[in-house]
Amino acid sequence: MTSGLGRSGSGVMDVTSRSNGEDEKAQSVEQMVGQRLRAVRIRYGLSQRKLGRLSGISHATISLIEQHRLNPSVGLLLRILNAFPLDMAEFWQEPSAPPQKIFYAVEDLNRVKSKKIASWQMGGGVSDGVMMLQYERYEPGADSGVTQRGGDGQKSGFVISGRVELTVGEQKRVMRAGEAYYFNGRIPHRFRVVGREPAVVVSCTVPP
Repeated sequence: MTSGLGRSGSGVMDVTSRSNGEDEKAQSVEQMVGQRLRAVRIRYGLSQRKLGRLSGISHATISLIEQHRLNPSVGLLLRILNAFPLDMAEFWQEPSAPPQKIFYAVEDLNRVKSKKIASWQMGGGVSDGVMMLQYERYEPGADSGVTQRGGDGQKSGFVISGRVELTVGEQKRVMRAGEAYYFNGRIPHRFRVVGREPAVVVSCTVPP
């Protein structure tokens, strides 16, 4: 009797083991596809929404695949891959170094906004991290307050329009369109708009 129960229990255990193995294999495939898709998408600088628009597949479906919650059919995966200049074989190859990003649309920029100051940043998230460019708009009455950064980061920029009072340490000057500045960011500094017109500044910080 005990022996029969043992065999029966063993049989159940075998079925369970096979079931778990199949589940683990399915999960492994989903994980591999999701990881590869995310890596390729990032390599080509696409958001999930943009990839969805290019491939005709909803970004929600792409998100589920990347989260390992959906194992796509071959047909679905091929439709997604049509958005990239690569075929199925290339999709599964080891990733090479990502191509350098050269062009930045407005939606690619990191926007930072406070009450009267808005800036659009480019370069702060780039892998080499050597500099950051900013397009800054200061509304009338805008005042950055006194700021400084650690290390020897350098800051430079051009005033594009309006008037900006720049204070760096003990030095102060009202800067107009066409004028430029360059200083060490560790020195306490402050930007303040002078007059009733907004001011626009394009600046560079090294390192970001």
